[in-house]
Amino acid sequence: MNKITLRNTMPRVFAGRDDIVSDTWRHDITLERGHVYLIEAASGTGKSSLCSYLIGYRDDYEGQILFDDRDGVALEGEIVGAAQTRGARADDGNFLGI
Repeated sequence: MNKITLRNTMPRVFAGRDDIVSDTWRHDITLERGHVYLIEAASGTGKSSLCSYLIGYRDDYEGQILFDDRDGVALEGEIVGAAQTRGARADDGNFLGI
């Protein structure tokens, strides 16, 4: 996998709220392989939700999350199954095959 793209993504729990100020939610963002990204935000603003969306444990969001331009909702079972089969963890270098 070479990139993960968020397109106008927003946790459904925040839908309809105009007071959400974020550099991530409701924006188009691409995370590219080989780069390091820092996700920093106040408590309760969706950091854990974002991680859950990326690893396929949750899909309660609006917008799109694309993995190499393939829709994450369609890939959800494939990604979670592969991670579980390999026993991948976010800190072991096998996370999402990156």
